[in-house]
Amino acid sequence: MNQTRRISPFHLPKATAPVHNRMLLYLSRALILLFTGLFLPSMAQVQPDTLKPGQKNNSVNRKGSAGVTDSAAYHSRARQISRSRDFYGRLEKRSDTSYFLKNLYPLLFRKPPSGPSEAIINLPSNLPFAGEKGKIIRHISIRKYPAFGPSLFDSLQDKQTRVQQILNKTHFYTRDAVIMRYLMVEEGDALDPVRLADNERVVRDAAVFQDARFLVYATPGNDSVDIVLLVKDVFPFGFDLKVNEPDRSRLRFYNRNFLGLGHQPEQWLDIDLKGSPAIILSQGAYRVRNIRSSFTDAYAYWQSTARRKGVGIELSRPFITPETRFGGGLKTEKFNTPYPLNNEEYIKSAGYSLIDVWSGYATIIERPAGAKAERLQAAVTGRYYDLRYSGLPPMVDSGTVRLHSVQRLSGEICLIRSGFYLNNMIYGFGRTEDIPTGYHAGLILGYENSVLTRAPYAALRFSSGTKLNGAGYLFSSFYLGGYRDKDNFSNGLANISINYISGLVKAGTYRFRHFVTADILSGISRTSPLTLSLNRNDITDTYRKYELTGLHRATFRYEIVAFTPWYLLGFRFAGYASGELGMIAPDMKHLLKQAVYPAIGAGIRIRNENLVFSTFQISLMWHPRPLNGSRGWIFELEEPDQAGFNRFGISPPDFMEFR
Repeated sequence: MNQTRRISPFHLPKATAPVHNRMLLYLSRALILLFTGLFLPSMAQVQPDTLKPGQKNNSVNRKGSAGVTDSAAYHSRARQISRSRDFYGRLEKRSDTSYFLKNLYPLLFRKPPSGPSEAIINLPSNLPFAGEKGKIIRHISIRKYPAFGPSLFDSLQDKQTRVQQILNKTHFYTRDAVIMRYLMVEEGDALDPVRLADNERVVRDAAVFQDARFLVYATPGNDSVDIVLLVKDVFPFGFDLKVNEPDRSRLRFYNRNFLGLGHQPEQWLDIDLKGSPAIILSQGAYRVRNIRSSFTDAYAYWQSTARRKGVGIELSRPFITPETRFGGGLKTEKFNTPYPLNNEEYIKSAGYSLIDVWSGYATIIERPAGAKAERLQAAVTGRYYDLRYSGLPPMVDSGTVRLHSVQRLSGEICLIRSGFYLNNMIYGFGRTEDIPTGYHAGLILGYENSVLTRAPYAALRFSSGTKLNGAGYLFSSFYLGGYRDKDNFSNGLANISINYISGLVKAGTYRFRHFVTADILSGISRTSPLTLSLNRNDITDTYRKYELTGLHRATFRYEIVAFTPWYLLGFRFAGYASGELGMIAPDMKHLLKQAVYPAIGAGIRIRNENLVFSTFQISLMWHPRPLNGSRGWIFELEEPDQAGFNRFGISPPDFMEFR
């Protein structure tokens, strides 16, 4: 196990000059090192796969099958490595002259590899294990990597400084019993490459790990294999900070791996410098993952603020792989939410209760052979949703219309084809990412009972993901639904969404990706008083201060992200620039004739994937057409939207909300 050894406290060098002089000297050297590292292109990182001498690497034919390398993290640049080796050699030699710099150097700089790297780009996720299909699994072992130390692809570089050792000592390694609960293969099984790839993805998706990887080694006689699961912990302590106004902010503390058990406590603090008290414990939560190897999670949460008080609990067992037969979930909560009648009066007894339960069954109907095969499965799901408000006044405005009680009974029959490819530097900053491909086609039928309607509901939904050879990925979705009221189709909606992610573009030591998103939502035969808002938080919060409504909306966004070669204390930096357009209108044919609300932004995202800290984003946004007295320029320090892939899996049947 790559676990840290015991260390002794710091032993400071004997003083030969005043302390403040020595500290100024150390600080000046550190600034010189930092300045040199930030602006030398040789800082690009390449991480090789390193095995013990004589070991056969049965885990990879990733590069040979992919043909094209598409990632800075695994792309070998021989001339850069040669130049970088000389630079780092001189820099490391200089750092040895000072105790302070000796411990600072490994945190500021990462040494490039000494040999060729492995490419994992655009490979089917089960391809690395295809050569050992059918062999008996003789032994399974676990190798743990500390949060601060080598990556899973750089295992020989395991030297740690005292600072790194101290940081690693402040958290508990994930316990063996917790890791074993995530294993879906056993000793004595015949190796199934697809199942092993599914298992690797499940472990990697667990919040307690930064990355996970299976290595498969042939045994003497070549009739069986040994499997090693490599897992790299994340430093479990984290926080989120969001500052939208100078005197108001939100701060969240959490632990992703409490005592190495995989449990996750969270606590929010609301800070209002004009309030009394200025700081309150606003809400908290506790999550227990993968109870008794069932992949069932339990989540309890509470909130206590002036606007919302209550508790909730949720149990969920998702369809974690295409091979999962049963899944579902239960959520119940009760909250008090005082409703404002005017600027001075509130209905303090207003609130709601919720019961939401769903379940489903799935089966594989086609399992093609071959490394690139996408499995085809059929599934059926059912859901009961009961949301009840109390203490509200009669519906007199759009605010009270949205806060209405509703009971829904729904079911879906769907056909899903799914596969995965491996890549990185898409939404992450270097860790392995699983990109879904395939499609999801479903028919949703249901019934709604509410003050707005009592009618059957029907919807068609389709989403797909395609790998464009050498050009990135294209994701699209379509949803068409509505109610049958007195033999007429009414209160319907249609939604079309397209997302394009380019391939990784190389420019020296920098890597670029382009992201394009288009979303159109249109009402059909609307008789309900509900309307759309230009502010749609589930897509973007760019227009959150725009109080514009209508029945048809279109948003378009372009973003370019530059992954830099800069490292500072293990943090990586990615700059970005974006442009966005929003339109909303009461009539579809006049949508393009309405005013267009553009937004232009730029900023930098900062992330250390050794830590559980969410990505920090420092951004500056310019609104050429600000509304409601808002400023044209907006500066923010916040956690960005946690974008991710819409996997083609099984989820609760849902009525798309018109909002």
